[in-house]
Amino acid sequence: MAGCMANDSKQQPNTEKETAIAGIDTINHQIIIDLPVLAAQGKLPPEDTIHFKRDPHFNNLEKDFIGFALAELLKTAFEHFHFDTAKAVVLFECTDGYTPTTPLALLYGKNRPYVVSADTDAAKGKKWAPGFEKFAPFYLVWDDYLPADHRYVYPYSLVKIKVLSIHKAFKNAYPVDNPDMVKGFMLYSQNCMKCHAINKEGGEMGPEFNYPKKHHRILERGQYHCICQKLNHFPHQQQDAACYGFKGRRVCGNSQIPEIHFQTQSNRMTYPSIIRPAQTMLVFMLGCYTLLVFFTNVTDYNVNFTFMEKVSGMSDTYSEHNRWRSITNTYLIHLLYWIVIGIEGLSGFFCMSGAWRLWKHRKAGPGDFAQHKTHAFVGVFIGLMLWLGAFLTVGGEWFLMWQSDEWNAQGTAFHLTEVYGIALLVLMKE
Repeated sequence: MAGCMANDSKQQPNTEKETAIAGIDTINHQIIIDLPVLAAQGKLPPEDTIHFKRDPHFNNLEKDFIGFALAELLKTAFEHFHFDTAKAVVLFECTDGYTPTTPLALLYGKNRPYVVSADTDAAKGKKWAPGFEKFAPFYLVWDDYLPADHRYVYPYSLVKIKVLSIHKAFKNAYPVDNPDMVKGFMLYSQNCMKCHAINKEGGEMGPEFNYPKKHHRILERGQYHCICQKLNHFPHQQQDAACYGFKGRRVCGNSQIPEIHFQTQSNRMTYPSIIRPAQTMLVFMLGCYTLLVFFTNVTDYNVNFTFMEKVSGMSDTYSEHNRWRSITNTYLIHLLYWIVIGIEGLSGFFCMSGAWRLWKHRKAGPGDFAQHKTHAFVGVFIGLMLWLGAFLTVGGEWFLMWQSDEWNAQGTAFHLTEVYGIALLVLMKE
């Protein structure tokens, strides 16, 4: 195959254009096989009809495809380039962003892989049956489908095959300075990195775990750590392998992978140190304030009841024609006052509970931490509705509290509404 050149060859391509024309490139001790380019140049191995016992994308039925053995293509590449196959991996690039990897040694076992370009069941003049056009230009199939072994991947829309060392394949994610993490990284790379990127290494079907590989994708800074906890291995069907949302726990299959705690050593990023403590302290202080208001209203009931009575009675408002809105029934005013006190207590309780939960899970992953914000959100939201709804809307506008010189609490209610609103925004920060 004329398109294969050694790394130290004088004829090594120096431009991207020359690399594409060559089809097989060996820059920086890696082999890059551009399948469409080689197909256009007529340099792929001869194709034949191949029978497969089961295919996961075709309801596990027997299938016949037209293609060639991947080992034949790699054999030609290795003949032109002395490549160190120890700890080498094969990376498959697809047009939809799916980027699975598998050990190179697996390709030479009993279960052999094939690169196919057409389905024998397709109509005349077509390469793929209706509904399977997305499999073009190439699809990787194995002799036998082994669902229990996640290393056997079935990528379709296949365009490139790369053979390189695992250090090169995941240069920004491989824990080169921490050998203890290598075993966990291998499990992580075989289960997660087909669809997800971390430190810009990996697939593009699912969201990046920390640093956005594509700048048009929006990711919260809270997704800086990658901690995989009790992962279940992913199904081999490519359309099911995409994971949209990372919360530290993935339940996707039946077989368990041992617990993994992995943090990349290269380009490491950490949570902003102030965000979570600030959220916790803010919710705690709001809880203290609301509970103090609740305590004061209960222990100094008569004084604060007088305020409630004057506001609801509209005794010193100057819009006499609007006084039909007033409430003068003492029992009804007591009821309304106890409703306000109850809302204050409820808000304070949820705020304190939320603050405790935030502090307790302050070191959790982004998804787990977000799940424990519920009580804090409820407490702050109830407080916001109390000051905005009860005091500003009902007291200020319905009972025209703003017209009173002595019983006007609109200014205080407005400032508290601002505080609770800002607290909600701060809580939304990951």
